[in-house]
Amino acid sequence: LSHHELKKAWQVTQDEKGVYHVTGEKIEKFARRTDLSNYASVNRLRDIMKKLGIRAELTTRGAKADSIIEISGKHFTLVEDY
Repeated sequence: LSHHELKKAWQVTQDEKGVYHVTGEKIEKFARRTDLSNYASVNRLRDIMKKLGIRAELTTRGAKADSIIEISGKHFTLVEDY
């Protein structure tokens, strides 16, 4: 996919509580299959987000390591808590 096609494949919005919502068929499908209780599984989703350019867009919009990201009803932080 070209950069333009990737940008059309997903969308990032932020609600009044500061939660970042990511929508798009492909990323939502990955999120639905992600086990949030499994560290490796969540990191795989974060890696996919990075490859699709979603992480860069979140950072551009002001997301920090502890920002809450929601995809397909699942909530997690941009970077793993230590």
